[in-house]
Amino acid sequence: MKLRIQNNVLLFLYLFIFVFCSSSAYASPLANEKNISEVGWEATYLGSIYDEVTDTTTFSYLVVTAEWEKDLSHWTLVMEGEEVPTSTETNTSYGPDPTTGVVGFKWDEGQDAGTTMTYSITLTGDVGEGLANYAVKGGTYYALGEIVGPVGTGVPPVSETYSISGIVYVDVDMDSIYSVGEPLLSNVTVSLLNDEGEVVAGILTNVNGLYEFTGLENGQYTVLIEGVTPLVDDFNERLSSYFVIKHHSISITVDDSNVNDQDFMATISVNDILEDINTVDPDGDGFSFSGTGKTIGFWKHQHKVAISGKGRSHVATTTLMDYLETIEGLWLSEPFQFLEGNEFQHAFDIMAAKTKDANELLLKQLLATELNHVSGRGLSDAMNLQAIILNWAEYISANEGYFSRDAILQAKDLCDMINNSGE
Repeated sequence: MKLRIQNNVLLFLYLFIFVFCSSSAYASPLANEKNISEVGWEATYLGSIYDEVTDTTTFSYLVVTAEWEKDLSHWTLVMEGEEVPTSTETNTSYGPDPTTGVVGFKWDEGQDAGTTMTYSITLTGDVGEGLANYAVKGGTYYALGEIVGPVGTGVPPVSETYSISGIVYVDVDMDSIYSVGEPLLSNVTVSLLNDEGEVVAGILTNVNGLYEFTGLENGQYTVLIEGVTPLVDDFNERLSSYFVIKHHSISITVDDSNVNDQDFMATISVNDILEDINTVDPDGDGFSFSGTGKTIGFWKHQHKVAISGKGRSHVATTTLMDYLETIEGLWLSEPFQFLEGNEFQHAFDIMAAKTKDANELLLKQLLATELNHVSGRGLSDAMNLQAIILNWAEYISANEGYFSRDAILQAKDLCDMINNSGE
């Protein structure tokens, strides 16, 4: 009888503790707490994007772990709302975290010391932003920090918060106005600074070169593109090395309205790229691209075999046709649309043309470079940069009347260098 009473008491205590922990954003932790400034794990808010089609809002975060710190076991975004978030990422869960004592959305993937990773969380509706907390845990201790997180659902009142947005693009014709067909730069980190010069948010440009900061109150802000960032896979380092940005920062006043068209314009520094394609390293920076480009002669031969059906080729005829079809839809409708039923001959004629016309000389090398690109060749360790170069060259060719002969031949020389990078 005594043992049964003890068991019932223990069961009651267990249920009480479980219910208490599950109904609060904080419970008694099982690990030792340290100050956030004492640990080498830090989470940074990258921004949120609302998708009207799916009626969902995705919040993104960057987590950096110092080399001297223990591996990160997991981290949790504290959430006190009733709505349970959804996510496509693996090793995630929502609920109480017994080791840190918080309740929220938990990423349990783990992260090695000395690494940087991005995480996202998706909720239903147009979700607003507000001050939240997060917990980071590794080894036998954890720490709590402050961060921006999802707060409530529904569209924030227009009279209270606003947005700043713009694009990052290559201003090929250098008129300071975006023209359709000019390269849009994705994966560029844009930072938002408050009136005290503090970074309050950062976001990556999307596939259309767009960045947008939302949920902003009236005040003074600065949007900034830095040449070096903690992210290892963004485009900022390439951008600072091989492009000239007209202005790295833009000062903005938010005053009861959204501020749009805060664009960053860049121009390609052809000489810097050429010097790093050259294995002799003429600029002495100790770096050169890993090149795997095939020459225009190589691609002419593949087409010649496809036309005649004679000789030995390194690319199957069906594969070569796939390459040409892919090239037709790369960026601009011009310059490459091959004659239906006579695609191989048309492409061969472009590359074999005997001409002194600057644009025709560009087209010869550009077609070979695009064949390299769609086959995975060229600047093999900088394919994203190569894609921008080809988009840039297509724009020059399609709008040749706006460019000097020297500018067109400069684009030709860059394509030529890529095509010879594997020799």
